[in-house]
Amino acid sequence: MKIFLSWFVLVVSIAVIVSSCAESEEDKETTASTDNTTSSSDDSSDNSTSTSDNSSTTDTTAPTVSSISSTTDNQSKISVTDNISVTFSEAMDATSVTTNTSDTTCSGSLQFSSDNFSTCVKMSSLPTISNTNKTFTLSPSDNLSNYTSYKTIVTTAVKDSSGNTLSSQFESSSITTVNTEISVVVIYPENIQSWDLGGVDNETFIEAAIARTNAIWNSQDVGGKITLAGHTTIDFSSYSSASSAGWKADLVSALMNHTDTSIHQELQDNLTSIMDAYSADCLIYWRPYGDNSSAVNGASDIENTDKYRCLMQLEYWSMGDTTIFTHEFGHLQGCFHENGYESPSPVTFTYVDNQTYNDYYRTIMKTSNTKSVADNTSLSEVWKFSTPNQTISSSENLTVNCSRHVPSSGGGTSHNDYQCRFASEASLGDNSSTDCLSKVKASINTFPYFR
Repeated sequence: MKIFLSWFVLVVSIAVIVSSCAESEEDKETTASTDNTTSSSDDSSDNSTSTSDNSSTTDTTAPTVSSISSTTDNQSKISVTDNISVTFSEAMDATSVTTNTSDTTCSGSLQFSSDNFSTCVKMSSLPTISNTNKTFTLSPSDNLSNYTSYKTIVTTAVKDSSGNTLSSQFESSSITTVNTEISVVVIYPENIQSWDLGGVDNETFIEAAIARTNAIWNSQDVGGKITLAGHTTIDFSSYSSASSAGWKADLVSALMNHTDTSIHQELQDNLTSIMDAYSADCLIYWRPYGDNSSAVNGASDIENTDKYRCLMQLEYWSMGDTTIFTHEFGHLQGCFHENGYESPSPVTFTYVDNQTYNDYYRTIMKTSNTKSVADNTSLSEVWKFSTPNQTISSSENLTVNCSRHVPSSGGGTSHNDYQCRFASEASLGDNSSTDCLSKVKASINTFPYFR
């Protein structure tokens, strides 16, 4: 019996040991399985990220027109010489942005028209590209028409760099041409002297005179400029009705009385023909020295915007005198001598030569310098038009162009041009009658449209 129990205990013990070993192996398999699952999970995660990094998004967004602008960056008014720029919301396929360059038919994906696209403006070339393929600029082959409204169409043929087309055709609002350039033609006899030219040719001398007046306009924000349409010699010696003074003197009378056809009408017709030939808004007769005319420089305001009245004549020396050129053109623009301004008392000036003077001063159109003449004292002329809305600052860093007129012993005055600085703020006008600037600005709305 004892022997039997001993064997029974031994068998049970062996069974327990075997069972325990089996469970231990199962745990190891489970742990290994869990480890492998974790590893597999990590691998799966890495592969998922890799897949995400290598993926790409297709651009399906249609481009839009961001703006239509001109050279002068004005959305409603443009110059007749402006180019037109179309800017898109994104980079475009340049090959899809086209325009008409051969005729006035409305072709291409960018079209510009003044008659609701029955015809379109011919362009000088394909659009120029800027702004990383976002902006395309149209250059008309000729000046646009004056006082004319234009529109731009962008068709659905345009594509962005991904091939997306404009979702619908774009039509801009109207923009209207506003010409701000007053063109002049200058005439002079063949034998005009060259004493005052400083060694340059006639064209260079005339261009410099115009540039100085433009600088004065620019300093007061006139908003326009004079351009030279051309210059030419004249010879009217065949004029059969010439007076004893000769045709050169008669031409001055014809010019200053252009609306009176009883005064040298043949010469008046010659002047009109020259203006028309050069498509010039105004004409300037540059007179030779010793032309037998008793007239001084002159021009008259243009009554009722009569384009045939935009005529000015300058004595030989006056073409090179900034304030005289600007003064006489100011008469064309409607300014009279009494519209200029003169200071009621002397003020202190410092010139660039560091000399300090106490002078009366006046603006460009003023000529009745009775105070300084009566006192036989010097007078300074600032290169500005009168206006009660502007002043000259006394800033130490600010200088303005001035001419100082000094009484001469033989009568009259001599003058030199300087840069000057005011010791205190200076007025350019004290009431509405001393306001040439407004008249000069108003002329920009009329003169450029004479021809």
